[in-house]
Amino acid sequence: TAGIGPFTLRDTAIMGLAHVPPLPGAFWFLVTLASLLGGTLLAVALGLAAIISSRPLRSGKMNEAQASSTFLLLSLVLYLVPLCMFHLLDRYFVPMLPVVAASIVALPSPSLLVRSRIRPLLSAVIISLFLVFSVLGTHDYFSWNRARWEASNDLLENKAIPPEQIDGGFEFNGLYLYDPQYALTQGKSWWWVVDDTYIIAFGPIPGYSIVQSYGYERWMPPQPASIVVLKRAVRD
Repeated sequence: TAGIGPFTLRDTAIMGLAHVPPLPGAFWFLVTLASLLGGTLLAVALGLAAIISSRPLRSGKMNEAQASSTFLLLSLVLYLVPLCMFHLLDRYFVPMLPVVAASIVALPSPSLLVRSRIRPLLSAVIISLFLVFSVLGTHDYFSWNRARWEASNDLLENKAIPPEQIDGGFEFNGLYLYDPQYALTQGKSWWWVVDDTYIIAFGPIPGYSIVQSYGYERWMPPQPASIVVLKRAVRD
């Protein structure tokens, strides 16, 4: 709800604490609406491509454009059929986006698609919006991760805290503590935590005190933010 990439720290990913300000609901409504519209238009375009390509396929006579469109559509089908037999994730569609675009461009009768002088301008606007969102979101994802690794390296190198005492998030624990025989312990994160005396998080967690903060810049929305190192409070 706040950009690109998962926030793989305990306070956000496990506990669901609202330490990262989400983007407005209106933004995601527009994104959802644009996705539905784009998906519908894409399905219509692919349907037209399939209908147009099937006619010369049945007659056994194809020109170069028809053969290209048919080949690309069959490649798309052969790629998707095995995936649909198992758990399908949206990321699996990414490698086929160029094939989808090429199959539409290779339509033997593009005149069946709606032509308009405004279409190139509209396409440029949409691509520009995607570009801006991608740049801003990628910046924020890299920015908080840099702060997270700065915090973890500070604990390891300057404070001599062993990684077994740190819950630094999925990537940190996977790098230092991965164990295929790891047994999930109630009250701890699922990512190979041995002893969570120290936790790296976006904000405070009950039972822990903040010992240090590492600032980073967010562009979406534009504001300063921080990653904090927490230490378990001493129990009396």
